[in-house]
Amino acid sequence: MRDATPTRRQSLAVIFRTEGLAVLSIVGLALNLIGSLGPLLTLAEFARYLVEHWIDMTSFVWVYLFSLIHVHIPALLGFALTLFVFHLGLTVSSLRGAGAESDNVSRDRLIAIVLYVPILAATLSKAFGRLSRDLVEGSHASSDTMVIVAFCIVLVSPIMVFSLARPSGLIRRLAAVYFVAGLILLLDFAARALDGSGVLQRLKRI
Repeated sequence: MRDATPTRRQSLAVIFRTEGLAVLSIVGLALNLIGSLGPLLTLAEFARYLVEHWIDMTSFVWVYLFSLIHVHIPALLGFALTLFVFHLGLTVSSLRGAGAESDNVSRDRLIAIVLYVPILAATLSKAFGRLSRDLVEGSHASSDTMVIVAFCIVLVSPIMVFSLARPSGLIRRLAAVYFVAGLILLLDFAARALDGSGVLQRLKRI
């Protein structure tokens, strides 16, 4: 009985870290998906700023962490590392939460691929868009080794997911990405509707 409590606590800690990483991955990929559709969407000022600059915010964290060990990395590599962590979260959480596989693994894998293609397109468009912007601004040369490493990480991430993740668990997590993206858009629409009706202004006067 004495050994059971630490073991239970360790199990809960592992589950908390795994599910926490899964939630972070789902929210991050949802923001990335919305950001790729930014020009086609009407978003509130705060929401638009968030989806357009979340890459810069996460990249800054990586740049800062590497600077602590005196290693300079481009922001694009920080973006690639963030996406790798998101994909790692999907993979690890699918292995923990999927349970028994269904009888038709090939069907589940096909569904997962169909769900993932728009997310992959959003990822690649963000990566190439960021690289194009940096090249225009002269941030680094196209032959920069770090840039090559960044794109290798971006390309390896989906390979890791479909090589290691359980298709049935992956389907649920990819579906959650679309659910969160839809929820964000719904909340944004509600906020814009309230702002347009003047309700928020009246509440501020109370």
